Amino acid sequence: MNRLKSIYIFSIVVLLIAGCASTFMAGSKPHRGVPTNSIAVYQVPKCINLKDGTTIDGPKGYIYYLVKTESGPVLYELDQKGSGAAITNYWRDENGMNFLTYVKTSHGWQYVIPDDKTKPAVRKCYVRGTFRVMDVSGVLKVTSGKPTYNCKMIPQ
Repeated sequence: MNRLKSIYIFSIVVLLIAGCASTFMAGSKPHRGVPTNSIAVYQVPKCINLKDGTTIDGPKGYIYYLVKTESGPVLYELDQKGSGAAITNYWRDENGMNFLTYVKTSHGWQYVIPDDKTKPAVRKCYVRGTFRVMDVSGVLKVTSGKPTYNCKMIPQ
């Protein structure tokens, strides 16, 4: 198994351990239960390594639910049992809705969801040491670095 694939698999394991990860994750919180009021649902079958063009499997068994709440949109990343993360760190730009969560000592994930929900969204994976996050007017954003992987989020 190549090193980048190992790092990617490790990052998924980090998300699975929501109890421990909640102490380290920024921009999200642990969540249980599938939302019943989602406005869009996505899956991530494959990811592309932006350095060499190779593909790896996306996070198997995870489903992404976009939900409008009174305090703003939330993106849920949930396994088949409904456990995972509620990503609340959000902003809008010319590409649509953006969500960002990251493990302070490891990886980061940015989700870009176009306003047209029939178009694929993108899940960007930033590998440890390749990006920097800062608070910009109360929102956590990647301020330097480039993602290592891009993953199409396919509408369901």
